[in-house]
Amino acid sequence: MKGRTRGGKARTLAEHLLVMAFFLVLVFIFTMPFSLHIADHVLAIPVDNLLNAYFMAWDAHALVTNPTALFQANFNYPSRDSLAFSEHLFTLGVLSAPIRLFTKNPILAHNLILLLFFALCGYTMYLLAKYLTGSRAAALVAGFFFTFVPYHFSTIVHVHVTLYFLQPLVLFLLIRYFEGGGKAYLFGFGVAFLSQALLSWYQLAFSTIPLGFYLLWRLLSIRNRRHLATLAGASLVLVACLLAVVPFALPYLRLRDNVPEEESRPAENPVLEARPSDFRRVIDENLLYARTGFFNRGHIGEGNALFPGFVVLLLVALALLSPFLGRWGCNRLLRDGGSEPPAGAAPGLGAEGMEVAEERGPTPEGGEAGGGESPYPTAPGAWEPVARDLPHTRPPATDKKGPASYVLFFLLLAAFCFVLSTGKRFLGRENLLFKYLHKLPIYSLVRFPIRYHIVVILSLAVLSAYGTAWLCRLLESRGRYLTAFALPCAFLALMAVEFSVLFMPFEPVPVGDQVPRVYRDLADMERGVVAEVPTPRLVNFSNYEDPLVINYGNMDNAFQAAFREQLSIYLSTYHWQKVVNGMSGYYPLFYRRVLAEMLSFPSGRSLSFLRVLGVRYLVVHWDYFPENTGEAVRPLLESQPGVSLLRDYPPDITLYSLETMESLPAPGLERKPFLPLKVRPGASFNASLGFSNPSDRPFVNTDEYRMHLGLAWKDASGREVMSEEAYYYLPFFISPGEEKIAGFQGRAPTEEGRYELAVTALDGPFQGETWSVPVTVGEVPPGSTGEGLAGTFSLDLAALQAKAFPPGRAEVRKRELWLRLSPGELFTLPVTAANLGSSGWSRNLPREIGRVEVTAFWDVEGAPEMRAAQHGLLPCDMSPGQRAAFSVALQAPSQPGDYNLTLVLNCLCVSQIGEAVTVRVEVR
Repeated sequence: MKGRTRGGKARTLAEHLLVMAFFLVLVFIFTMPFSLHIADHVLAIPVDNLLNAYFMAWDAHALVTNPTALFQANFNYPSRDSLAFSEHLFTLGVLSAPIRLFTKNPILAHNLILLLFFALCGYTMYLLAKYLTGSRAAALVAGFFFTFVPYHFSTIVHVHVTLYFLQPLVLFLLIRYFEGGGKAYLFGFGVAFLSQALLSWYQLAFSTIPLGFYLLWRLLSIRNRRHLATLAGASLVLVACLLAVVPFALPYLRLRDNVPEEESRPAENPVLEARPSDFRRVIDENLLYARTGFFNRGHIGEGNALFPGFVVLLLVALALLSPFLGRWGCNRLLRDGGSEPPAGAAPGLGAEGMEVAEERGPTPEGGEAGGGESPYPTAPGAWEPVARDLPHTRPPATDKKGPASYVLFFLLLAAFCFVLSTGKRFLGRENLLFKYLHKLPIYSLVRFPIRYHIVVILSLAVLSAYGTAWLCRLLESRGRYLTAFALPCAFLALMAVEFSVLFMPFEPVPVGDQVPRVYRDLADMERGVVAEVPTPRLVNFSNYEDPLVINYGNMDNAFQAAFREQLSIYLSTYHWQKVVNGMSGYYPLFYRRVLAEMLSFPSGRSLSFLRVLGVRYLVVHWDYFPENTGEAVRPLLESQPGVSLLRDYPPDITLYSLETMESLPAPGLERKPFLPLKVRPGASFNASLGFSNPSDRPFVNTDEYRMHLGLAWKDASGREVMSEEAYYYLPFFISPGEEKIAGFQGRAPTEEGRYELAVTALDGPFQGETWSVPVTVGEVPPGSTGEGLAGTFSLDLAALQAKAFPPGRAEVRKRELWLRLSPGELFTLPVTAANLGSSGWSRNLPREIGRVEVTAFWDVEGAPEMRAAQHGLLPCDMSPGQRAAFSVALQAPSQPGDYNLTLVLNCLCVSQIGEAVTVRVEVR
């Protein structure tokens, strides 16, 4: 018996190795010729691949250097928790660490992990489908579909999405535990679920749906205390795993709580939600369907190729019909007087069933943990003895209850996630399922509902296995064994034709000695902060008040911008210095200020910003500058104070060192509040704090997190009638002489009257400081109607010449005020506005119509096509009779020349207020 058991285990091991090899070979073939160049190329495009290779390398680096600082990655300095700007990929980082340790090649580590676990998707589905159906052939069909379905290739550049190999494994181990597998399967379930949770937040969210379905399924079928104990054990493991994930979730929660409220909604994206057209979409490289004209085509990386193939649709249809057509279970063999099937075998499996039985371990009489239930899968509550003389096991379910119940389970699971994948609307109506599920924390992280299709694919794969197994058993019952063997092979061949891809694009990436020498030299230099310039240029951007609202759509040539920034952080794996650059799933608030300030590089302001930030090394890519401008930039850069040439790296890179500057401490800023003098009862209002830099040193704020204010309302008797908290963002950079505005919002008491509003800093550098302003609560007519709008608007010349500009940069020529600026330079203009009408002016509104703002128009005489508009906000809502002196943040044009800058106070879409102000600007 021992020899027989050892032989069975050897055959089982050989089977697993053969199945893994089968899928690995197929993945190698499907991805050729890329699979021949995995050491120094990436699939499709470098964008996202470079980022993922970096994350995996950083995880491995942090684990051996400073594990407690895992989320303090070295990109997007000085932002905290920068690893939380995208998926941390911790599981993949751990698994890839040995590869990177021995090869020193992050691209090879990334590609090996990608291809290996892409293939393991088929193997883990094989395990699940084989266990549920008892058929190896059906399991291979399911695994093939799960691995090579077009959607899988369309997401292959997003490893946190495409490596869903743990989804079937988690479900398989949980089912095995419930059906008598014992504590070993419970332990394996916990390890697999935790690994999946630490691979990707998407994978965690998606896996909880089938697990939740299954646990609910089991809960509704509990028949005795032992089943209840099994359910409790699985639930405790799930809770323990989720608790282990909490430390990894905290940085994301901190980030979420710090994002400006108007940005807390998911970003708009054309492939966010599954659309009807996506279900007949394949990738461009599909050989069979891409050029038929009937199917829509998508690119690798878009993740919207949802066509499942015709073969799997046929097999799913057979699975849905099979409960009504019968021939499941062991009945036929026993009824027809056939030989007794081995333990756990399904009808018609012959010797295969014996191997499956041996694989499943000790018999109930042998005392295996799990209470002696059969390892053969059945739906909860579906046990019905039909052959009591089967050895060492209870029989499988009867013809319909076992497989029929699981068919129903996976059908409902597919339907549930199909509805979720459509996003906010389903069949033209609000998707209530999506709406309420996404109120839960885990699911609120899912910005791309189309990715719920992963669970749909999992369900279709299992259903296709049931369809294949049913058809094969039907043929076997009629004695057509050769046909039963050949049919799954035909299904595999047909799916291979349907899913075949050829010449998926791939691009080279520098590795080893191909990496530019400057990055390898940085590894040997003293620790410091690195900035690579020029940074991406901003377009379609017109408001320069912190926190800046910048996203992917504000980049000039967004794809090129993403590639260069991600290349920068990938190459930082060769030196691990801190770098200012970096572009991932979230643009941190300070990085947005970096992009804005670098628009004028190499101006004195931009270099002062880098120096006060603590940048020590400046890597200049001359080929990144617009054509024929790099030669003009170099002498300007080298003439700036604090800049020293270290080395040229021909043909296109130069390394400079920067002398750091000391920042003005925050208490050295002058502060004043801007509050409306009158607000409507119970209404929200807009206010701000003004910060001025009176020194000759720039001020930099590297703390991106919200700073909180306490708002206390006291009536005429001094009694506090209302209090609340508000928050603001301290401006990130204030050059000498500048004033910046930090907005916040509050709400007025519901009772009319005169109040004293005390604004107290609750944290940050001004903690404990209080500003008190008298505010009246009463009716204020809105200015959005256009009635009662009147006021004045002027430029504060005294403040301009005294503080805002250094001597010689603001002067009067022939009764005209001229400013001298560098191309793209940010600056502020001090202005004064007075509300002389009877209606209020709103600083900010949910809709822009009716908002009062300063609109700046840049014009070139004789070139109307060059007109550009920018916008500056009021410091607060302004009540009738209120006057405010404040500064407007603007940016000089990027093209040199002489411009007319016209400032207008506008009630948007209603009317102009007061007279326009014109300034002449020389941009050189």
